[in-house]
Amino acid sequence: MKKCHLNCSGNGICLGKLGQCKCYNNFEGEGCENKKCSNNCSGNGSCNQGLCICSEGYLGKDCSIKNCPNQCSGKGFCNEGVCFCRPGFEGNDCSKANQSEDFIKCSVGCVNECIEQCDINSFNCFVTCSKNCTPK
Repeated sequence: MKKCHLNCSGNGICLGKLGQCKCYNNFEGEGCENKKCSNNCSGNGSCNQGLCICSEGYLGKDCSIKNCPNQCSGKGFCNEGVCFCRPGFEGNDCSKANQSEDFIKCSVGCVNECIEQCDINSFNCFVTCSKNCTPK
């Protein structure tokens, strides 16, 4: 009977005849010493003991989310690495001001506990206000 490397680190079963470890689902390596990463970091990062270290331009637990330039400057939302700018802003990172008709149409909103949202397809704006909110 052969001895298994690192005695399978307690994360697998030693196949004594072969001297090889059969690792449990979340572990890998000759001695099952490495914890696997979620979705193998989607091919967009490296795995370090179960945690993905994402390559530049990617984020998320498994590096599957493509990041947007400058996080859309806080003036839009990111979808698959593309910024969708709020009315009044444009550019690949929504940093450029644009006083278009859409901006004027969407400039009416609420203060306090209100959320301005724009439909990605039509860029129509909707303002949702709580009971304690006063329109501008």
